Amino acid sequence: MFHKIVERKIVTSRHYLIYIVAGLVLFAAVIVNLSLHTWFSYCLWNYGLVYGSSHHDYSYHFSDESSLADIKSDACGSIRDDIQRECPRFCDYINYFMSAGGIMLFCGIASLIFLLFSVFFHYWKKDKPSFHMKGIWVFVCFPSAFYIIGLVLYCIVGDFANLETTDKGKDDVKDFEMKGGLIMAIVLCAMHLALMTYSLLTTIKSFFN
Repeated sequence: MFHKIVERKIVTSRHYLIYIVAGLVLFAAVIVNLSLHTWFSYCLWNYGLVYGSSHHDYSYHFSDESSLADIKSDACGSIRDDIQRECPRFCDYINYFMSAGGIMLFCGIASLIFLLFSVFFHYWKKDKPSFHMKGIWVFVCFPSAFYIIGLVLYCIVGDFANLETTDKGKDDVKDFEMKGGLIMAIVLCAMHLALMTYSLLTTIKSFFN
């Protein structure tokens, strides 16, 4: 009987450790993802959540662009008609991209906060087995919920599915193309779900009793 109790404690401790390590790896990966400069390309630019820059040299020779606001300022001023001839409705879309980036940043940061608390509570439980917390499910489930909802809203608000076809053949203009940031975000959604599922199957019950 004693050996079974000891074995159970060792297995439980191992589950906590796996969750803590995986959670910290995911935490770091999310920070990297939110910081990436290129999530997708469209028209003449690469876009991040806040960052933006031209993806090629072209006739307008914009310079010093480092944000979506810079792109809007350059593209939707005196040469608005020229840009929208190649990329229809671009000055509407850039507003969508800016709003979408803000939403994803908010949800991503909220996800990080809940994930950090979840990792902390797992560490505390590992160190102090007498610690109980019935509301732990919030901190286990909300990181994935916020990140997935953020990504879904990012794509909806950005209106990526309905972007107009560009006038390709001029100035290296591109239709919508997923890049590293967006692809990584999709992978991280799967990782979030995997970590949440692992906790639901292993560690979460121990917080209740």
